[in-house]
Amino acid sequence: MQREGRFAARLRCPANDLTIEVRGVGVLRFPLSAATARKLSSVARPAPFGLRERTLHNPNIRDTGQIQRSSVKIDRRRWKPVLQAHLAQIQRSLGLPAEGRLDAVLDKLLVYGPGQFFAPHKDSERSDDMIGTLTVELPSVYTGGAMLVAHGGQRKEFRRTAGSGKELTLLAFYADCTHEARPVKSGWRVVLTYELHFRRESVAKGPALPSPAIGPLSASIAAYFDTLVPEP
Repeated sequence: MQREGRFAARLRCPANDLTIEVRGVGVLRFPLSAATARKLSSVARPAPFGLRERTLHNPNIRDTGQIQRSSVKIDRRRWKPVLQAHLAQIQRSLGLPAEGRLDAVLDKLLVYGPGQFFAPHKDSERSDDMIGTLTVELPSVYTGGAMLVAHGGQRKEFRRTAGSGKELTLLAFYADCTHEARPVKSGWRVVLTYELHFRRESVAKGPALPSPAIGPLSASIAAYFDTLVPEP
């Protein structure tokens, strides 16, 4: 699908409105300390990846820890309106129509420790209205771990910025983009992942106006069936 706008968009924002509690770890404090990141890693499980209809584990392709969303509790009353405001900005940056709404559905929490990575891949579209992926990187200190996103012969590299230790970094991209997480060199990179869904607003349609030819046609049909035919 050809679109106007960028195929990937990044923005940064304060972390004040995001409160996360992880089962077995507790409430996360920002910026994440190395001790907290190690606790997250200890409760995480090796993340799989999809290949056609199969779900596989291969540390040579994907080496990262995964915590299911059922173990992640977010204060939605504070975070949801803030996230929705950011999604409106992302919607414009990605060139999506204004006559629609971009929503994000929490998928999982990923933990990348030293040496961990995810090789180039594309995300699976799990529903008809899923159009991409949103990552929300939690404030932490690390080196390496750049995100590379490619589409249509273009390639963008998103490196850790100076404010990453204090702010959230939101990165959104379309599902048909090839992307990868480069190996973390030191420290810990912790990321919430969301499915992006775009729902077009339905336009109410009034009753169709009758064509000028419909009246005479209806009269002819009625006359045909009302005419008596003699029995043989």
